[in-house]
Amino acid sequence: MTASKLGSHVVRILCGNRPVGGGLLLDNEHILTCGYIIDKIDKIKEMQKDKPLDKICIEHMWSHDKKTIAATVLISLYDKGLEDLENDIAIIKLDQRLESVKPIKLILVNGLVGHNFCSYGFPMGHDKGIFTEGKIGWEHNGNRIILENYKNCKIPLQRGFSGCPVWDVSLKGIVGIIAATDEKNSMGTFISAKELTKSLEIKWPKIKDFVCEYTYDEPCSTSFSEEMHEILRPWDDIHNLFRNIDEISKSRMELFNSGAIS
Repeated sequence: MTASKLGSHVVRILCGNRPVGGGLLLDNEHILTCGYIIDKIDKIKEMQKDKPLDKICIEHMWSHDKKTIAATVLISLYDKGLEDLENDIAIIKLDQRLESVKPIKLILVNGLVGHNFCSYGFPMGHDKGIFTEGKIGWEHNGNRIILENYKNCKIPLQRGFSGCPVWDVSLKGIVGIIAATDEKNSMGTFISAKELTKSLEIKWPKIKDFVCEYTYDEPCSTSFSEEMHEILRPWDDIHNLFRNIDEISKSRMELFNSGAIS
């Protein structure tokens, strides 16, 4: 499994030639991202005294021709006058379908605290994309959930990851999209799939086609989930190794305290 398979579901959103964020390809023509990214592009265009924004540019790095594709904003729930944290969501539709991209499903689930996550985005200096990783924390500001990088993470959460998917290593599926980042503190927040669905289901009912309830007996079955499982299998093996070491150490300590060994 190569990074190109993961990249096949992540796009760069461009203003000029510079990426301003990312987005998640739900299928071969619909992109889920943050509404403030669209608003940001609009403001840049206005500052440059260009024509009002009616098209945005999307770059799919792993398309065969790797060209930019025009797209149209179908819906943005972001309130430009308020820095709307609760509805920082947008759906974009490509003018040209990416026929090789298969539909995916986000996981609807509670109890994500403590799970390992990874994401793939486009921070400055990494226009082709790069991973970040860490732990999922508690809910923050109502519909946001905290993300925190590992202390030794080489690429912390920062600008360029907004709008990109959050992959839950434990559940082996996408659980939301990144909404904000704090590079100084190696933290960020994301909007869960449940909140995304709740916000979009009235104005864009099609979102229901791209989510599924998670059951601990059998996770959502998607080709993307299977591909990501192969990518992250070495990480699972490492986590299991350390877990086994911890269990052995605890057992030896119990035996030592009981006097069975010295």
